[in-house]
Amino acid sequence: MYETKRQFMCACVGVVFSSAWWMFISGVWYNQKISHHAVFKGYETLPGIGATIAFIMINFIDVVRVIGPDRRESICIDRFIKFWFYFWVMIFFVCGGGALWVWIKFYWGTWTGLSIFLQVLLITIDAIAFLIFRSMIH
Repeated sequence: MYETKRQFMCACVGVVFSSAWWMFISGVWYNQKISHHAVFKGYETLPGIGATIAFIMINFIDVVRVIGPDRRESICIDRFIKFWFYFWVMIFFVCGGGALWVWIKFYWGTWTGLSIFLQVLLITIDAIAFLIFRSMIH
């Protein structure tokens, strides 16, 4: 079915990523159709969108350039890559904090709030796993 470990890993990453968004969609649906809690607002999607952008941006780089020693011929590039990685990890933390705030402020005790937070958490874990596995499996 899968020719390489890399293809299998990419399929697993895609399943986890799509499950995160499906969880968010089901939480919004639950809020609108079943629970009738608060009216869902558009800015509550921003943590998931920010995490998705960070997922894409963090996987532009190679993990070997982040954890490996600086090479003499490209010290500036290696340091920029490390900055890029840490900047987008910081964006993951900001998105997680935003999702936690939305959960606590508007949807505490409901599936909607939990789904917003779990979406960002799953995308974050998925991005780091994809970065590592993509670079380590040949």
